[in-house]
Amino acid sequence: MEYSSDMLDRCKSVCKAWNNLTYESSFMPLHCKRTDTVSGYFIQEESFKNHRTTFVSINHSDQSTSKLSLDFLPKKVNILASSNQGILCCVNGYGERSKYYVCKPSTRQFELLPNPNTELKPDIFAFVVLQSNPLRCKIVRLSCPKQFSKYYYKYGCEVFDSQTWRWKELQDIRLPNGVLIMTRESPVVLRGAIHWRTTNNSVLKFFINEEIYTTFSLPKPICDDDDDCLYRHKKLVEYKGQLGFICEFPPNAELGLWVLKNGEKKKVWECGLVLNMDDGALKREEPLASMLALYNAYIVVMQGFYSTIFYNILSRSFDVVKLDFLVQPSQIFPFRSDLEPVNLKVVE
Repeated sequence: MEYSSDMLDRCKSVCKAWNNLTYESSFMPLHCKRTDTVSGYFIQEESFKNHRTTFVSINHSDQSTSKLSLDFLPKKVNILASSNQGILCCVNGYGERSKYYVCKPSTRQFELLPNPNTELKPDIFAFVVLQSNPLRCKIVRLSCPKQFSKYYYKYGCEVFDSQTWRWKELQDIRLPNGVLIMTRESPVVLRGAIHWRTTNNSVLKFFINEEIYTTFSLPKPICDDDDDCLYRHKKLVEYKGQLGFICEFPPNAELGLWVLKNGEKKKVWECGLVLNMDDGALKREEPLASMLALYNAYIVVMQGFYSTIFYNILSRSFDVVKLDFLVQPSQIFPFRSDLEPVNLKVVE
């Protein structure tokens, strides 16, 4: 029987016990080996006139993951957004000369997308797979913010729908004056909504089908940190199928986790794990390792000078992916994919 990556998502909905099992630290590495699934991250680094993309995985020794790249595309590209179904949105060039692609790296397939409004300078992208067979996806593109008035910033908003193979312009997204979306952090896509962190310690939530948005605050201790100095490496994450927020707070390198609970009248952040990550063995391996992402409920992805580390915060053990060059990541894209070909262009 052929395996497709959406089978894992369907298994999560069977019962609570199955759902919890998929978030155990040992599950995904074993699952990838048994199903030929690829799971990891594209790490993208940018410099003047040049950028480089590297794929890293906890199973990096496997041939299917160690050779995963974007060299099959006709031109060198910059990743804009990723999905948990193994599809990427990429771009080559700028302005009117831009060429946008949708691709599946594990099968080396790609399609050229129509260009969005090239008069608007792109800034932020998100990729949502609505269904996998046949494939239907949407890409949300937010342009660079402009001052709308002394009270608001506005982001131009466009949505590409693979069903029509066209871009559609929506109403602008307005945020308070001076408030920006964190451009270097990949959004968290959950239950038909895209979540971005903003510079005023809030979350922008965009509902992909309704094409509307709302905002709400991060946990109170984060909002009370007026000088933005107590907490560092702050990131929105997916935690056991829910929206989570993680950060480090010195001096003891503690990792804090909050999980969003939807109450009847308001959203409530519940504090979860608070763990000490001041690990001597980790410091000897990579003394200045910094947190990049949450791989699953108990494995943190960290970046060193010449390596990427998958650190198990329960067992205090870690796997190191050695790299041949110094990596200074500008953005990290979560990626999970099967090895089955897909029809990327299905137009009704």
